[in-house]
Amino acid sequence: MKRYSLGEQLRAARIKKKLSLYDAEKVSGVEAQYLLAIEMDQLKALPKDIQQEALEKYATSLDLDGKHLYEEQKKNDRKVKEEKKQVERKEDILDTKVPMSRFSKLKREEKRKSNYIPLLILSAVSLLIICSVGYIIIRHLSNQPQVIKPNTISTANHLSIASGAKLSRSISEVTVSGANVTTTTQGNQL
Repeated sequence: MKRYSLGEQLRAARIKKKLSLYDAEKVSGVEAQYLLAIEMDQLKALPKDIQQEALEKYATSLDLDGKHLYEEQKKNDRKVKEEKKQVERKEDILDTKVPMSRFSKLKREEKRKSNYIPLLILSAVSLLIICSVGYIIIRHLSNQPQVIKPNTISTANHLSIASGAKLSRSISEVTVSGANVTTTTQGNQL
């Protein structure tokens, strides 16, 4: 035979009397939200100081023994707590470490090592990419010619012109301090 919970018993009694939650609220003097919590077996959702009073008022308004139902609910709560403690104790007992055989230790160590291999490969590939990018940047920067701006103020008394071709006589024209100066490859001024 199925045993009904406290909330199921109260709900069945309310429905048998053909009352809505709001009608039951008017009859019992307990707020509808608390009545709903009681029917859903969530007595702990009510403030502690009114739990017993609300349950007894609600049960009495439905022609049930409120004190008896409250005591029964408390017994069930204690029973559930005790069962939870027993389950937790069993889990703790099962959780204790059992000495491992050499084979299982070896398997665990192999598994641990195999977990590091993908990480090691990923790290090596990342390092290779970073080094390659750095090398390309350095190489690109070193191939660019350096531009040196000539000094616009010169204190030298002579001007040298380099020429790669050997000509019998080459004439160059240079502007120095706003004046045009024509020179030969030997540096003689014309």
